[in-house]
Formats: sequence, structure tokens, C-alpha cells
Amino acid sequence: MTIGLETMVIINRFFKRYLLISGISLMIYLLYVYQIQPRNAYMKMEPLDTGFPEICLWLIWNCITALLMPSRLEKPSDCFLMTYSLFVVLCGASMWGASGILDISGGIVLLVFFTISLLLYRILVIVLENFLITNVRMIYFLRTSSYAFPLLILLLIGVAVGALSGQSGGFDLASSYVRRISGRAHFPTGALTTYLFVMALNGVAPFMAFLATFRRKPALLIISILFSVYAYWLIGTKAPVLMVGLLAFVGMIFRRSDGAKIPMRVAMLIFALLAFALAEFFTTGYSYISDYFIRRAFSVVGQLQAVYASYILQFFQGAELLLGSASASGQSASLFLGNWYYGNESTNANTNTLLYSMLQQGLVGWFVAICFISVVFSLMNYLYTQRRTREVMGLAFLYALLLAEQAYSTAFLSSGIGLLLVLMTLFKLDFRRFGVNRETAELQGPIASDGSSAASLKTAIKG
Repeated sequence: MTIGLETMVIINRFFKRYLLISGISLMIYLLYVYQIQPRNAYMKMEPLDTGFPEICLWLIWNCITALLMPSRLEKPSDCFLMTYSLFVVLCGASMWGASGILDISGGIVLLVFFTISLLLYRILVIVLENFLITNVRMIYFLRTSSYAFPLLILLLIGVAVGALSGQSGGFDLASSYVRRISGRAHFPTGALTTYLFVMALNGVAPFMAFLATFRRKPALLIISILFSVYAYWLIGTKAPVLMVGLLAFVGMIFRRSDGAKIPMRVAMLIFALLAFALAEFFTTGYSYISDYFIRRAFSVVGQLQAVYASYILQFFQGAELLLGSASASGQSASLFLGNWYYGNESTNANTNTLLYSMLQQGLVGWFVAICFISVVFSLMNYLYTQRRTREVMGLAFLYALLLAEQAYSTAFLSSGIGLLLVLMTLFKLDFRRFGVNRETAELQGPIASDGSSAASLKTAIKG
């Protein structure tokens, strides 16, 4: 009876995820057909085929996405599964044909690539987490109440770097792309100042927004919002503003509960945003939400996935399949693909970390990327379950988001995830802030997957 009930619960959760994901995928398709593709045909966005084979692939793609997406966030490693499912795999369901150079067989290969990648990640995380729990004991020096100080210092450095860059700013949406191009000259790749500014923008500000709502510190939220708005004024980047808002939303949920329902809530937030965009379009004939956010977050992502997959399927043979593109060696894979597809050397065609690694370094690079990501999230799992560091969920969510559009090494180093993770390993939880004394907390043991104590007080005393 119990097994049958549990099975029904699992099926019910899957069915809800499938319906929600199918609705999101359908609205992405409608916005692309009615507005995004006609207005962006000059960016090589092509009309989509909607024959019987394409519809079947769409249905299967949504089903696999629903299976890959976790229904609950029980550990930090689930954050990667959630964001990769919603912001990478889901984009391909409707948009794999947007580039016009990938046929349906290529679309199937792309779906298989995503599926194998996430299944391998799941296996590695389980093995590595068990190893850490069995063999590793960490030291720490500082209380979590000190988190905000180094973050504020890093943001101040970011402001100083931006002020001294000589870049002229503005709030005009139409000129944001011009400011982005100009910013590349004022923030040269490889420069220490560029690294500090990007780290503050992509890593520190969003994580501070999470801490602000998680700890009910409105001053920290205001500071993180102001910095992201300042960055938009300076270099025209809109994504960090959304990242700050999303991390603040996640922190608020974790403050009120264990955050287990976050995957469905994030999916419903995306559903609502798409519904507003459709309503805006059918009411006024044009949607700002679609043009400035949906296009970049979903349509371009799916289009570039197809570009990467098409290049790999066309040109990778023998050694290149194993070690990556010889043509792309010595330069960024995103710039190489931008020049190959768009014919513009300055176009940075970013994509998710696994496709990026596959193009840059072949199957070897793809496997190394999955191993590295698995190690990082396994360490975060250890901090969460054994050290009772709940704040690590915010860092995991942020890193997972960055991996949807950056190389894993870039997200870890240049965006400051590595530095934030090191800081987190040096802090110990201030139990008094939660009204728990240290002796009781230690006797209760590590946090279980549902956020409760892994062992009861009575059991711990007996042990």
C-alpha cells in the first residue's frame, strides 16, 4: 500500500512538471513565431518547421526535460539539475531548429547529449559526496555574521574599477548593445581590473542579494540592486539585474522554508513571465518583455545550441572528436563560433558550459567539465549536509545559472564562485542566530536531504 502511494505521488509530480514544462515550451515557440523571428531574421533566426516528426520530438523533449528536472531541491547539487533543465535543455525543445542549419537528426543527437551529460553528473556527485563524507574533515575560522564585509569590499572595488575605466554610461535600452561593445575596449580580457569588475557583477552582487533576503537584511539588497543597475548604466548588461532579482527571490523562499519547492516555483515564475509577454504582444502588437528578455534567455540560447551541435556534427572526426576543434584552438570557442556562424569576429556566441567544452576540447574536455562541476557541487553538498551551511544553496544556485552560459572555469574563477566558495569553507555557522546552542546542534548531527537533522538527539547520545 505504501509503495503504491509513493509511486502515485512520484507520477503525480512528474505529470505536473510535464504539463508546466510543455506550457513554457509552447509559449516560447509562440513568441518566437509571432515576434522574435520576424524581428530578428537579420540575426539568422530562421522559421521553425512544425511537421509530424518535429512535433513528436517536441513531445519527447518535454518529457525528458521533466524527468531530468528535480521536483525538489534537497541538496546544492540539485540546483545544477534544475537550472540546466529549465534554462538549457528546455530551450532546445522548441528552438533547436532556429539556426536553420540543424536537421531533426541533429536535434535528436543534441537531446541525447544533454541526457547523457546530466545522468553522468548524477552518478559522479553520488560517488564524490560519499567520498567527502567518509574521508574529509574541514577546519573553519570565522562566523557567518562576517559574510557581508568581504562582499561589500569587493563591490566597492568593482565600483572603483568602473569609475576609473573611462567608459561612458547611459540608461537608453536602444544603446545598451553599443555600450556593451564599447565596454570590451575599456575592460580588456585578461586584465586584473576586468576580473575584479566581472567578479563583483556576476558573482558577488547576486550572492549578496540572496544573503539579503535569506537573512532579512534590506540594506544588502539595496546595495546589490544599485550595483547591478550601475553596471547596466556603464556597460549595458541586463542579465545581472535579472540575476540579482532571481537570487533575492530564491533567498526569500529559503528563509521561509527549506526551499524544496523552488524548482516548481521557478518554473511557474518563467511561465508567468511568458504569459505576460504573450498578453503584452496580443494586446499591443509588440512585447518589450519578449524582445529584451525572452529572446535572449530562451530563443538565442536554443539557436546557439543548434549552431554548436551543427558544427560538431559537420566537422568533428577522429582526433577532433576526442580533443576538440583544431580551428578553435588558441581562441575562445564562443568567438570562433560567432565568426563562423555570423561572419563577425567580435560576436561572442556564448553557450552552456558542456557544449562549449565539447567544441573547445572534444570528448576529453566534456568529461573533464562534468568531473569538475561534480566535484564543486559535491563539496557544496558536504558543506550543506555536514557543516549545516544553508547559505551554500545560494552559491550553488548562482553557479548553476552561470554554467548555463559560461565555461565552467570562467564561471568558477572570473565570476568569483571559487573565491566565494573558499570564503564559505572558512566560516562556521553561528548557531545562536537560529536559537540553537552548539552542543545541541552537534548532537543532532548533519542536515538530512529534507533539511531536518540526520540523526535524532537520542540516537546521537547513544552513539
